Amino acid sequence: DKSIEQYLDLLTERRTVKFAEVATENVVTDFVPTDEEVESFYNSNLYNYAIPEKRSFFIAKANLNDMDIQITDEELSSAYNLYLENLPQPEKRISHIMLIGENYDSEEELSSRKAEVEGLLTETNFDQLVVSFSDDLGTKDLNGDLGFTNGDVFPIEFERVIAGLDVGDVSEAIPFEGNIHFLKVTELDGADIESFEEKRSELEGELKQIAFEAKILEISNAIGGQAYNFEEVADFADSFSLSLESFENQNISQTNFNFSDPGAVFNSQIGSWSQAIELSNDEYAFAYVYDVIAQSTEELASVESSIVDSLIDINKGSYLDDLFASEEEFVLEADALEEVFSLNNVTVDELKNINRSTSLLKSDLINILFNEYETGVTLKALTNDGVLFYTVVNRTKGDISKVSDEDKLFINEETQRNLLQTAFNKLRKEYDLDNKLNLNNQFTALNS
Repeated sequence: DKSIEQYLDLLTERRTVKFAEVATENVVTDFVPTDEEVESFYNSNLYNYAIPEKRSFFIAKANLNDMDIQITDEELSSAYNLYLENLPQPEKRISHIMLIGENYDSEEELSSRKAEVEGLLTETNFDQLVVSFSDDLGTKDLNGDLGFTNGDVFPIEFERVIAGLDVGDVSEAIPFEGNIHFLKVTELDGADIESFEEKRSELEGELKQIAFEAKILEISNAIGGQAYNFEEVADFADSFSLSLESFENQNISQTNFNFSDPGAVFNSQIGSWSQAIELSNDEYAFAYVYDVIAQSTEELASVESSIVDSLIDINKGSYLDDLFASEEEFVLEADALEEVFSLNNVTVDELKNINRSTSLLKSDLINILFNEYETGVTLKALTNDGVLFYTVVNRTKGDISKVSDEDKLFINEETQRNLLQTAFNKLRKEYDLDNKLNLNNQFTALNS
């Protein structure tokens, strides 16, 4: 509880801070890289100056909707018959009345009970007969329900009879393993069959898709392993009703063609067609590369100025590292900092009465400024961007009452987890559990 209170105090504590962050752009330098340094940097970073390979190519697209694919009535009729042949058998839900032979003193008594049930089947509700006569205690309270069968669930002696029953039909008495059953079909599932006209549009779409994919295979076979010259491309596309679009001097990072994998273009041989590229279920594409400009590297002269800027920035970064490590005394004022160090355009800010949740500071600055306990002391720290000169002017004690109950609960749970982990880690170290576990695993491996 004490740790949590201290944490909440820190969370709500307010501070007045004064600071100046300097980056490479604030460093004044007369450093000028030599020609040798520029050339060395260039040779060490050639990948930064690579000009990627460029290709010129055609994209020929085959779209199902653009092709005149006709489906005959005969094909539709055959497809509908196939649909009927492959329909799953409808499932029937079965209820039963079961007369258990062992419950009767003699065959005559069982036969008499059977006759009694048979006499009532046509004039009495089946559910009522289940309650009055069935000896199957497991289904009696369920109106005799046995669930669904597709023809393979119950014994064959039952399934033969069920196959001839429609919904509402009750079977004759079925003797089985010393017992007698009366079966009733109470429900039919999966018996809906679409008519030819209802199914026609779907079947036509499926047949067109099949024909379209066959056409794609035909195109693939036609271009497989064959070379085409530039003039033959348009004739080829026209012969298969393909739309044709030209792209010039494209590199692999450019995305003005809608391929998820541009390797289909950039791995193809010049003067030949690529394999079919699936864009969607109803659209494929073929790429024909007709020109390649090989990858090259920018000349040193064209990038020399940017290299000089990079080297100067590196030099400024090194100066900031030295500045942080230096023990020169300084005053946290813009003019004083610029006088002591090789800096310009330094800005000193002061923020009053802020807490950790402020949006005025970057997260790395918040961590530095709010983790410092001393006040009135001017310090330095490295940041993500450079060096921070700072001082905590004053601290105002936090007010825990301003923390919501929800946040308190979260902090409490997080603290408990951390304390438990700390205790566990201490135990692991004290009892050397890691090494013991490792030895135990080795022993297990040797004996397995």
